[in-house]
Amino acid sequence: MIKKLTSLFLILITVFTVSVACQKTPSTPADKTPPYIFNTPSVQSPTMLSMIFMMVPRAQISAKRINEVLEEKISVVEGTFSG
Repeated sequence: MIKKLTSLFLILITVFTVSVACQKTPSTPADKTPPYIFNTPSVQSPTMLSMIFMMVPRAQISAKRINEVLEEKISVVEGTFSG
């Protein structure tokens, strides 16, 4: 479910970015900044947000596994090795 929502979100952001990039550029020489300079942060921030949504469940599962290992009773007994 999360992968489908993430894919849809990224498609929507791509469509938005393309629509912004296809708009007419300003006519004054001082305002002729390339559109990709403004579009880069608008694409990177949703991408980072979607990565957070994908990484949080993984981190929760990893934390659960780490806690299981830390809460496990130690089975190694201190003593001398006779082997």
